This record gives sequence, structure tokens and C-alpha cells, in this order.
Amino acid sequence: MIIISNGFNKFHMAVAAAELDRHGRLAQFLTGAYPKEWMRPWLQKPFFKTRKISRFLDRRENIP
Repeated sequence: MIIISNGFNKFHMAVAAAELDRHGRLAQFLTGAYPKEWMRPWLQKPFFKTRKISRFLDRRENIP
């Protein structure tokens, strides 16, 4: 089993974590903020339209 620590800025390790999870090898994925599906409708409202929110919503790897 493997633990991945991604950090809070660049989410490049999320792809590796998702692949390890698909193969049943991911023990834990430590990361900064990651959008849940229930957050997306709220954060797509016009008053949340910022570059940072857009980057946040672009994080789309399927990791439980």
C-alpha cells in the first residue's frame, strides 16, 4: 500500500493517486483543498467567478 502527499499548490500527484486507487494500491492521499461534487453548483455561481475558484474546480480526479 502507498501513501501520496500532494501538498497545497500543484495537484500533479492527484493523477498518480487516482491510478493507484484504481489498482487497489492507495492507502492514503494527503492533499490540500479538493472540490466535492456538492460544492460545484455553489462555486459556479457568478459571484464566485475568480481565477482561483476556476483552478479549484478544475481538480477532477476521482479519488474517494
